[in-house]
Parts: sequence; structure tokens; C-alpha cells
Amino acid sequence: MERCENCGREIGTLETAHVWREQVVCGSCRGALAVEDAPIAQPARFQRWPLAGGVILLVLVAVGVILYASEVSRNRRAAAEEEARRIAQEQTDAINAEFRREWERFFDKRDDDRELQNARFRTRLIGATGYTRDRILAEQDAYNKNRNIRDKTFLRLAKEGFTVAEAEEIVKQWNKAGEEGQAKSPSSWFR
Repeated sequence: MERCENCGREIGTLETAHVWREQVVCGSCRGALAVEDAPIAQPARFQRWPLAGGVILLVLVAVGVILYASEVSRNRRAAAEEEARRIAQEQTDAINAEFRREWERFFDKRDDDRELQNARFRTRLIGATGYTRDRILAEQDAYNKNRNIRDKTFLRLAKEGFTVAEAEEIVKQWNKAGEEGQAKSPSSWFR
């Protein structure tokens, strides 16, 4: 006869001896030990949550990756567009700056020429006999008025976007037409 290693009672000849973790135990102890060692069973609804939670987590991660990728793509596209705008603006500014410098040089030269012309005009008139001081000033005012009209014409052409060479050609044509009696004012060129 064998003894139960758990409770110490003798296992009868008609009882079946069971082996529990390499030890001999009686039937009643084996049942009790099996219940103690078994995992606690949870209701079925709680057993599904880990799978559902895993699927939800996987979906959230996938959506997050997609949103992140689209945001990165959008940021890169926006950065590329901003860079293209910046380059275009720099080129436009460079063209505009060169355009302004060309016109500034033109008007500076015209101012210098005007001072020289005024000096020559006064000298010529003073040297002529019979000219009074008032007549000399009146002639100089008329000359300067004509020059101011031409300067305003050049300024208007500059604002319209013409280059200096184009503006000079327009004024030459205007002067030629004026000599022929076809044009009365520079404003007729803008209509």
C-alpha cells in the first residue's frame, strides 16, 4: 500500500494512485491540487478584449503613421513652394532693382545735362545783344518747362514699365511727330 504524499492517508487497494508533480497522491488530493493550480477562468467577454484592444491599437497606429506621412509630405511640399516663391521674389527684386538703377542713372545724367544746358543757355542769351535780364529768365523758364514735360514723360514711361532705350525711342517719335504737327502732348502716346 501507498501513502498520499499530500494528506498522508493510505491509498486503498481499490483506489487509483495519481502522480502529481512526480509524487503519489490520492484521488481527492489530486482534484484539490488541480483546482488550486488551475488558472482562474474569466468570463468570455473579458477574454475577447485583448484581441479587440490589439486590433484597435493596430488600427490607431496605422492611422497615425498615415497622418504623419501626409503631414510630412504636406510640409515638404509647402517648404518647396515657399522656396520657389522666395527664389522668384529674389529674381523679381533683382530685375526691379536693375530697372530702377537704369532709370536713376538716366535721370541723374539728365539732371547733369540740364545744369550744363542752363549754363550754356544763360551764357548764349547774355552774350546776345538786346536781351534784358527778365527776358533771359523768361526764356530759361520756358526751356525748363519744356524739359520738365519731357522728364514727366520719361517718368511716366518708367512707371509704365518701359526700359530707358524704349522710352528714349518713344520720346524721339513724339518729338518727330510734334515737329510734323501730328502730336500735341506726350499724353497722346498713352491712349
